[in-house]
Amino acid sequence: MPDITVLNETPNNLNVAFRFVAPTNWTNTLTPGNTWTTHLASAPYTIEIRLDHENNRFSPEKSWATAGDITGGWFAGAASVTLGALALSSVTAIIPGTQAAIAAASVPLMKHAIEGLLIPRIVYKLVTDFCRQLEQGSRGMRMEW
Repeated sequence: MPDITVLNETPNNLNVAFRFVAPTNWTNTLTPGNTWTTHLASAPYTIEIRLDHENNRFSPEKSWATAGDITGGWFAGAASVTLGALALSSVTAIIPGTQAAIAAASVPLMKHAIEGLLIPRIVYKLVTDFCRQLEQGSRGMRMEW
């Protein structure tokens, strides 16, 4: 568990943070020529350094919000995949309409998990198209694979 010291050798005030998912240790407005020392746990961190513009400082609220977004997205994605696998299982094929209902529940979860990213949007479209096919199949229409 090391102590890390950051020295500002620039002419600018800096906002410095060590991130483990979200900023965990930070200082705002590290002035030129000054140092900041922090004690970090033994974990893989990334460092983020910003020029201080007063409106871009690190804060506990922003850190918790970032961690919450990432954690919520992860759980939503995991739940979506689990529900999708359940929809494809033979257990749900016993009760008509169950597959479509479970698949339909997984779609909004996946949408939350991948919102705003291009590649995941393509995956989202594939998943929603597949769920529509399941829904149509549960209404007596023939599904094509």
